Amino acid sequence: GDFAELMPSLVKFGVHVRVSVDSALPSINDRNRPVNPRVVPPATSAWHSAKDTIQRLLSEKVAVSVQSVVTAATDRLTDWLELRDMLVQWGVHHWVLHVVVGGGKARQIEHQAATHKRRQGLRPASDVGRRLANLVQDTVDRNLPIDIRCTDTDDRPNSVLLVAANGDLY
Repeated sequence: GDFAELMPSLVKFGVHVRVSVDSALPSINDRNRPVNPRVVPPATSAWHSAKDTIQRLLSEKVAVSVQSVVTAATDRLTDWLELRDMLVQWGVHHWVLHVVVGGGKARQIEHQAATHKRRQGLRPASDVGRRLANLVQDTVDRNLPIDIRCTDTDDRPNSVLLVAANGDLY
């Protein structure tokens, strides 16, 4: 839809918008989050669209948080620090990092990796929680103006329900 047309309602009703950005690097982000060619032209960058959306929302004083999914492709503390610093520079104050769960399409990809039909799965390294804690501690130590929330349901199976766009439960 037309975002400009939607903006007055977002402002009027005090909506909080969550925007997905997985990497500070457009190439990695766009590989993880390809655009839907039925909605936008295939050459559209999801990263650039997300940046534009965030900047427009913040300029209208709409509450914004950024959501990132931690996968094997984005599982580096240095990359998280770069993304965090970029978000702070953009004016984002709320960041949610979700460690990928083995459900939905991720379950299929993990199965393909396990049966050697795919080079790499989606799951990050097993010490991801410790490294995310380091990210949070570095943010606190630097007194940066961003709140970080991390979620990981690996040790709590079935604590998340994944529902497909068509309503199917994974």
